[in-house]
Amino acid sequence: MAPRVGQAPGSFSDELRVERFATGTMGYKHHAMDIATIQAGLSAPNYLLKLIPHVDGNPRICELVEYYREDIDVKGAWTGPAALSLIPHALAPVAELPVLEVVAATHCVADLTLGLGKVVLPSRAHLAFVKAAGPSGEKAARAFRGQGGAARALAMQVQRAFRSDH
Repeated sequence: MAPRVGQAPGSFSDELRVERFATGTMGYKHHAMDIATIQAGLSAPNYLLKLIPHVDGNPRICELVEYYREDIDVKGAWTGPAALSLIPHALAPVAELPVLEVVAATHCVADLTLGLGKVVLPSRAHLAFVKAAGPSGEKAARAFRGQGGAARALAMQVQRAFRSDH
């Protein structure tokens, strides 16, 4: 906790400033789910795109990383009706996307460990994707929105390239 401006030294506020751009809600413990199904889902591989820029702003490291959750102990899992609301935000234009349907919502309580990752697609392959998408920033975001179809096609090419290697 950090002191607020105007507060006496040694006094702290427990407020946390949160900039929210999406809110999801669901019925609390509406229907119990099969623990084995959730365990299998949590055991599946996960992927993240690691982007680390160079000092000039261009991508320096751009890798697709695979990691697994380990030591999984599912305490409970539930599903139920859900809603999603997107809030306009200058730095996260996700609210411009239409929410057509909430397909499913799941809440689970589990103890787990995030395992170490391994690079499954090295920098060179993904650098081509990032360079094609353009630099970061507001100007690039506007240009990227204008190239929606091309961006989707490029994303599909990356997915196909990944699948062909595995």
